[in-house]
Amino acid sequence: MGVWGKIQYVYKFQFRIFLWEVKVEQRRKSNLWGRFGGGWNWELGIQVGSDIIINYLVGSIRISRRKKKGIREG
Repeated sequence: MGVWGKIQYVYKFQFRIFLWEVKVEQRRKSNLWGRFGGGWNWELGIQVGSDIIINYLVGSIRISRRKKKGIREG
């Protein structure tokens, strides 16, 4: 994973609902850069972009739209 070590999780799982993929994870507080990176161990909020990320103090839920399998050209 890199020079600084591997990210440790309390739990991490994902599942699919129709065209949506949902990932739920909680990182350990003892990670080098904290749970959320940059030394942050607590975060509460919603980030909306190509994915929707919901941070609930100690973990996060990421909701993204699955990509359709296309026809390769070439």
